[in-house]
Amino acid sequence: MTPDDDTWYPDDDIWDDDTWYPDDDTWDDDTTPHDDDTTPHDDDTAPNGPPVLSDGYWDPLEVTLGDCGGEECWYSDLLWSVCDPGNDLMPDGAVYIYIAGTTSWFLSTTNPIPWSMFNNPPDIDLSQAGDCNNPVQVGLMIEFGLASSPPPPGDYCCDMEATDDAGLFSNKLTDLCVTMPSGDDDITPDDDITPDDDITPDDDTTPDDDTDVFFAVDFNDYNLGPLPSPWGSNWQSGISFIDVVYWGGGYGNSMLIAGGVTSSDYVDAYYPFTPINENVSVSWDSLPRSTSTSYGVRLNSDYGIEAEIYRDITGHLMAWGSSVVDCGAQSGGVWSNVAAVFDYGALTFDVLVNGVATACTNLAMLSGDPILQIEFIDWSDTGYGGLTLIDNIIGQRP
Repeated sequence: MTPDDDTWYPDDDIWDDDTWYPDDDTWDDDTTPHDDDTTPHDDDTAPNGPPVLSDGYWDPLEVTLGDCGGEECWYSDLLWSVCDPGNDLMPDGAVYIYIAGTTSWFLSTTNPIPWSMFNNPPDIDLSQAGDCNNPVQVGLMIEFGLASSPPPPGDYCCDMEATDDAGLFSNKLTDLCVTMPSGDDDITPDDDITPDDDITPDDDTTPDDDTDVFFAVDFNDYNLGPLPSPWGSNWQSGISFIDVVYWGGGYGNSMLIAGGVTSSDYVDAYYPFTPINENVSVSWDSLPRSTSTSYGVRLNSDYGIEAEIYRDITGHLMAWGSSVVDCGAQSGGVWSNVAAVFDYGALTFDVLVNGVATACTNLAMLSGDPILQIEFIDWSDTGYGGLTLIDNIIGQRP
């Protein structure tokens, strides 16, 4: 007889790993038969349950500048802890990191990320993740942009979940946020409506030189809903609309272009300003929600369109003056700053993204008349549309 009080015989118990059932072991209070627990008095009802994520946070809480494999970039470390009752995270389990509140991938993070990429014994030993009283801490350095092209300031928030080798999904950690600072190196207070909107790198050692702003809109003094005067519209059809919404973080209120994707869906909104024919920059922050999201921007004169920049359904910015030029990709799901920089001496304009020149350089303006209006558009073309957030629209002399 083995040391248990089974009423069934024969059995092969050492103490409690019955292969026969029912049983009346007092050593083992599991509620399921055929239990392979190796410790007695175990009340597990699901010994091979899904992973459990906990204690997610960013370190540091502000994106910082440092070495990223040989070149300087903006980065922060995303940290969390994991345990897995079945202790089978590998080889096919993975981690998923999304833009908060969506199923779109966060920044340029490769998704899903295999757990095996994090396994680095003895510092990170995921073969020891079975004890949920002592979860294993895991971390990932996430790059936000090169030193030469920092992302727009504000909060960047993500959600994350994971699977184990059996494909069971964990709980989800939500709204893990890190802040991108302004990057402003002025040593005296800044008089911008945004932290620093110089169109050239700023190394001021004297008070800020960003005083020559001839118009600026950040929507934070607007009520939510339809745009007020002096905004106007030339057309609207179908389900497309443009409203002020609350985005939060470093942006507060923003303008939402909600565009339908059929040929019957279109809308525009324009903002007038004092006519100007000097060398100026007109810039805006934008967040297209996906790769295929499109929107358009026109800088108009009395004569017509002086410059047109739009994001097409491939995720590329296109610019049109006397011809159409592909400026390059604009990432979906993150904020980017786009600027049209006008040279009235040459009657040309350049397109910059996050302060960096693109392939759209020295494009001819249509007529060279003074610009007096910026217009935002959801196109009527089939397939064009989606959700785009716009903020911090600024006209400024360099």
